[in-house]
Amino acid sequence: MSDFRSFEQISQFFVTAESEFKGEGFKREQRRAGRQLVDRFRERIIDSGPDWPGLADPTQEERSRLGYEPDLPLNLTGQMFKAIAYSINGDNIEVGIEDGTYDPPQGSGVSAWGEGPIQLSDLFMLHEMGTEKMPARPIFSDEYAAKILEDAAQEFGDRGTKQLMRKMRKRG
Repeated sequence: MSDFRSFEQISQFFVTAESEFKGEGFKREQRRAGRQLVDRFRERIIDSGPDWPGLADPTQEERSRLGYEPDLPLNLTGQMFKAIAYSINGDNIEVGIEDGTYDPPQGSGVSAWGEGPIQLSDLFMLHEMGTEKMPARPIFSDEYAAKILEDAAQEFGDRGTKQLMRKMRKRG
C-alpha cells in the first residue's frame, strides 16, 4: 500500500474497489449468502426448531398411522421445507416463501385452520403465530431467526472485507 501518495488516491482506490466488488463478485456472494440462508431456515424445519413444542399425542398417533414421522412439526409432506427460497432485490437478499398451495394428505389430521387446501403464505403465518389448536412454531420471526440473519450478514461482510484486503495487498 506504499504507492498511495494522497488521501485522494486512497479514496479513489476504495471507489474503484467498491465498483468492482458490486460487479459479478458481489452478485456471486449474494447468491451464495441467499443459498446459505435458505439452508439455515430449512434446517429449522428439519430440527423441529430449537424450542418448538412437540406435536400433540393425537397428532403423532395419526401421523404414525399414516406412515409419517410422528413428531416432526412443519414437515409432513416437505412442501414447507421446499417453499423456503431467496430472491435478490438490488443490494438486498430477501428470504421468504414461494407462492403455492398446500393440500394436506387425506386423513392426515391436519386441521388447525380447517379442512382443505391453504396458501403456503397463510400456512407459514399460522405456524409463525399459532392458532387456538396449534402452538406457534416460528421460522422467520423469533430471536433464533434474528440470529440466523445476523450471522449471515456478518459472514457476508467478512467475505467482502477479505476480498478488499486481497485487492489492497495486490496493489501494495
